[in-house]
Amino acid sequence: MLHPTLLLIVLTRFLLLTTAAVSRQHPTQGIIDLVRRRLPDQVDNFVFSLNSSAPKSSTGNRDRDLYTVSTQTNGSILVEGNSRSALAAGYLISNRNLRFYHNPLR
Repeated sequence: MLHPTLLLIVLTRFLLLTTAAVSRQHPTQGIIDLVRRRLPDQVDNFVFSLNSSAPKSSTGNRDRDLYTVSTQTNGSILVEGNSRSALAAGYLISNRNLRFYHNPLR
């Protein structure tokens, strides 16, 4: 399995390339398509919200992507972020936790 940081870089580049190639689609369509390929039975359990108007947190001269992962009342996983890479990071974290929850160590 890829190192989480490397996987995040690959996901981010994929999302940027996909979005640039298909500019008429919804901004979160790339991450939704990724979830559909990796977790086809659970794609409807994820909701992605891109809030690009939210200010980026800055530490010195570095901008940071911000995301939150939460569970909605209907049980779906809501991933909100201020950029597409933030959504990818949120998905990566939620997917990792989802796998741990469904496949606990014995």
